[in-house]
Amino acid sequence: MNRTTKQPNFRAAVLLGLIFAASSVMAQTTFTINALSDSPDNDPGDGICSTGTFIGDPPPFVLECTLRAALEEANASSAPATIELSESIPRTIPNLSIINVGSPLPTITSEITLAGDTHPDWEQEGATHLVLRGTNSGSYSGLRFQSGADGSTVRSIGIERFGGNGILIQGGDGYTIESNVLGGSWNATTYAYSGNDANGLVITGSSSNMINRNMIVANGANGVLIQDGAASNALQGNVIGLRRTAGSGPFRPQDGNGGHGIVIFESAGQGNSIGFLEGNTISNNGFSGILVRADSQVVLGNRIGTPHDGEIAPGFDSADYGNGLHGIQVIGSDNIIGTQGSSRNLIGHSGENGIVVGSDTSAPADGNEINSNWIGINPDGDDLGMEIGIQILSGANTVVSNNRISNNQNGFVSQGESGAFIRGNTITDNQFAGAYFAAPGQLGPLDPGQPNIIGSNYIGVLVQAYETANPTALVLIRNNFIGTDDSGAAMGNDFGIVVESEFNRVEIGQTNDTGNTIANNETGIFLNGAHDTQVVGNLIGVHPNGAPMGNGTAALILSGSIGNRFGYAANETIDSGTWSPGTATGNVIAHNDAGIRFSTLDDSSYGNTIRGNQFHANGSTSTPGIDLGMTALDVGGSGTGPNTLLNYPDFDANATSWNQATGQLDYRFRVQTTPANADYPMTIDLYLTDGNSPQGRTYIGSETYPESASFEFRTGSLSLTQPVNASTYLVATATDASGNTSQFTHQPFPLIVSDALFSDRFERP
Repeated sequence: MNRTTKQPNFRAAVLLGLIFAASSVMAQTTFTINALSDSPDNDPGDGICSTGTFIGDPPPFVLECTLRAALEEANASSAPATIELSESIPRTIPNLSIINVGSPLPTITSEITLAGDTHPDWEQEGATHLVLRGTNSGSYSGLRFQSGADGSTVRSIGIERFGGNGILIQGGDGYTIESNVLGGSWNATTYAYSGNDANGLVITGSSSNMINRNMIVANGANGVLIQDGAASNALQGNVIGLRRTAGSGPFRPQDGNGGHGIVIFESAGQGNSIGFLEGNTISNNGFSGILVRADSQVVLGNRIGTPHDGEIAPGFDSADYGNGLHGIQVIGSDNIIGTQGSSRNLIGHSGENGIVVGSDTSAPADGNEINSNWIGINPDGDDLGMEIGIQILSGANTVVSNNRISNNQNGFVSQGESGAFIRGNTITDNQFAGAYFAAPGQLGPLDPGQPNIIGSNYIGVLVQAYETANPTALVLIRNNFIGTDDSGAAMGNDFGIVVESEFNRVEIGQTNDTGNTIANNETGIFLNGAHDTQVVGNLIGVHPNGAPMGNGTAALILSGSIGNRFGYAANETIDSGTWSPGTATGNVIAHNDAGIRFSTLDDSSYGNTIRGNQFHANGSTSTPGIDLGMTALDVGGSGTGPNTLLNYPDFDANATSWNQATGQLDYRFRVQTTPANADYPMTIDLYLTDGNSPQGRTYIGSETYPESASFEFRTGSLSLTQPVNASTYLVATATDASGNTSQFTHQPFPLIVSDALFSDRFERP
């Protein structure tokens, strides 16, 4: 057993003098700690780590070298210093050496390597057999670095019970902080987690540091805090908020940090990387896993709110690993959150949301990119769901691309002032809405290359009213697969798209082949009190490959829905092409149990225009493509109901015929609505059907029906340059000047001719 000699004898004093003399010849740059006391160096700058006390029994006597003394000598040295542990370092308890630090250790101003892995009991990475323990008082940190200490390394040390931070870096660059426990200690046989009162690690005004494979737990504030110009720091392979028991068992969701796992403040410099070559596990912290308030940061390849390496500790389940607030909150601009492959982040079980961009009170967070993350689900398909997968609160030009968002209450929510671009994501199995807009935004790409796949949610896409600086700013929904995917898998939502906004403009699809595929849903499109919604160029009930994938109802329009349109507007000219569907302005509405239905006996839905679409194979042969609830003409048009129950055109069978030899179609029609009950002039659109069904598939032309012609028959003719199928019939709709469109003609007029038409891509054998 060692004996400390408080008063050296004469022989010891002579020996000490000889050692000091030798130091003037050869500078010492390695200091070996051989004691656990907190005594200072007796002569800082002489190159010898010594408190002036001899230890050892029996002789030879050895000069006592403490950590405090070693740091004082290192600061005084002009050369880098290594601080290692003696083979004879005392143990406080078996396998563990604790230095009780009673006052602030010297601020380190020279390059050092503090190597805890030189402890004689050390045998595996991550183990800490040397512990620096504060007094749970004061505000000083365990280790403090300033300019001049550039390039220093702290390795395999436990740091706990300091009133300030575990490690505080306040200047200098290029530090390596690796394999430490900041907030406790751990090795194969012992562990303890008492934390530090403030943060585990603070980096302020220091750049290009490597923070690798540390366990950062039980601290009162945050795990890691980065601020004041600190740039290009890399945090890799750390476990922040979880701790281990003795041995090599799984990390446990206990002793999380009280604040955020990692905070990057506004004052930080650019290019700090949270994960990259090796991701971090950031779970079980009191607030968010990561809070990024700065610009141009990178968050890649981390596990946030999930078990480390997917291993759940006995007695816990996966949900116990979540962070208390959000997985990641981004308030700065131009940050990158995830990218393809191993650099995606896996986020689950947050107390609130997976990823949040912006806030209700801060300046907008612009230009952030959220790419290829798994949110609410892991690659094994396990449920890691949260309240919201991704939430946009503020910020322009946010790009959300190629993420997998599942099992949350809502998959994606946009509430920001300036909108977001949502493309290439798979949004499935969320309990309420897959994508929820209470703000402008674009759901789907500019071209079909990166469609969103939105399926197996209660509502695929929900748009509700919003107030912004520009309330007419669009929610644009295009190039999405809603209820299926590009391969044709069935993954229907209860409702494909729901619009409940009377103040804001919504466009579902656009011209030039940018529409959506809406299939396999109970209801494809649901307009509930919606105003001015445009539904253009979509496939509703059919896949782009031609496969029938009907919805229960293609579209359902409820009370208070005003000024919406499917296809062309009331005053637009429909391009019929040459026996083609025309342009992509019209929708294809096919193979559904019902076409477009309105709630009946409702006079608060009006001005809804339905022109230039292709209706076919919906329900039975008697199912109306457009259903206002009319089973017969309302002669005079005084009825009350949706779209004013505008009467459909009826044909004079004796004056309507088609000449197969010349292709000439002559027709005679009327609309039996008085001028008092409709807004003249009307536009009459004529269509051909598949079979004896009130569903117009192929648009062939239009006529204007003026007020003066009310109740009167009008005649017209069209040249059909190609033959038509023997089961083809003629139907028409009327659209008045206020945009109200009628049902299709209830009794289609037959054209009895030979086979030949309908060879487009939607034709079924």
